[in-house]
Amino acid sequence: MGGGADAPMGQEMFVRKIDLEGCCCDAPLARTSQAAIDHVHELVTAMDGPERWQLDEAQVMEHLTAA
Repeated sequence: MGGGADAPMGQEMFVRKIDLEGCCCDAPLARTSQAAIDHVHELVTAMDGPERWQLDEAQVMEHLTAA
């Protein structure tokens, strides 16, 4: 979930997946792009620590809302 060697790309991939399909963990999420970003951020922080979060949230949000 942290994104491997290309953390921003991996994190964006998970955000896009959850934004479109929801999360496999069945967490009750609001169906918004910001909720998807927040959920992935929580998962990355829990698994890899807060310093691992590298996603440019504003840029991803811009792409998600433009689609």
